Amino acid sequence: MQRRAAAVLFVFFLVMGTSAYSVIAMAEEPAIQIEDEGQTYEPGSNFTIGGQEYNLSEVSVGDEPSGTLVYTIDDALQSETFDDGSTVELENGTYLVSTGSAPDPTTAPADGGNVSEENGTAGNATDGNATGENATDGNETADNATDGNATEGNATAGNATGNDTSAPETLVFTEERDVEGILENDTSVANETVAVDDQEYVRVLENNQLVPLSEYLEPAEQRTYEAGDSFEYENRTVTVENVTDSSATVTWRADQTVEQPLEEGGNVTLSSNGSNETYVVNFPGQSESDQRVVFSSNYDAYRQEIERQDYFHERINGLWGVLILSGIAAFVLLAMAYMPVRG
Repeated sequence: MQRRAAAVLFVFFLVMGTSAYSVIAMAEEPAIQIEDEGQTYEPGSNFTIGGQEYNLSEVSVGDEPSGTLVYTIDDALQSETFDDGSTVELENGTYLVSTGSAPDPTTAPADGGNVSEENGTAGNATDGNATGENATDGNETADNATDGNATEGNATAGNATGNDTSAPETLVFTEERDVEGILENDTSVANETVAVDDQEYVRVLENNQLVPLSEYLEPAEQRTYEAGDSFEYENRTVTVENVTDSSATVTWRADQTVEQPLEEGGNVTLSSNGSNETYVVNFPGQSESDQRVVFSSNYDAYRQEIERQDYFHERINGLWGVLILSGIAAFVLLAMAYMPVRG
């Protein structure tokens, strides 16, 4: 009798669990659909709102629908920041950026150039000038250099530290010289510099003398600008907005292309009648054949659709609970029905 009752209850819970699972398997999550007349677009659509033209460039539907809205802002104010110590391309050259200070153009940074190491002893410095004399076995004696530093306070060639002058609220561009290219184009000197006591020299081929690189090179070109000054940068005229000790900001006006990403339930701001209005984004399509995008200002309707989806998930979670509990109950009943009975 006990086993018969257990078998009946087992079948009951089995049917309950199977029914719950069949509903879960067949149920489909309700899609969020907001029909907003005049605000529904397809991929590739061009439309105008409040005088601003837009293009819906691409749409992807699926588990996480997305899209891209492209538009151009006419004569937009744009800006760029130059950090102190960075480099920038101006016209056909590379320049070191300095803000609040100006490097000594005679010892400004020089990029490129090969360096060969030679032994040498350093003598006394006078006015930072060094001349080289030949020594036996390839060793040179630098008469007027002390570790490459001059008594006038000039730094080692290639470094721009220790000899900067104060230039408050000033943006300074200092040309970086192409040492390797300069040496290769000068047939009177060797194609590589010589390092003696941490200072770089240029070897003159006629008399084999060593000339400090800082003396051989022409002073680097420098350009200085203050707030309000303008200059040419990347084929446009930019104006210095402000300068601090760590950076400088320049501004200009030009057409700006903006790519606005779109996602389900996200907000997008569009121009309407001269003012900006925010819309909620909805992808009502459920397949690649239906890639519509709706921009709706009806937030209440969208919230109701979200609540409808939440209700669906609550019911599905409840059915999963019925399925799990039915399985546990059926297993416990069978286990108890076949337990041995005393006596």
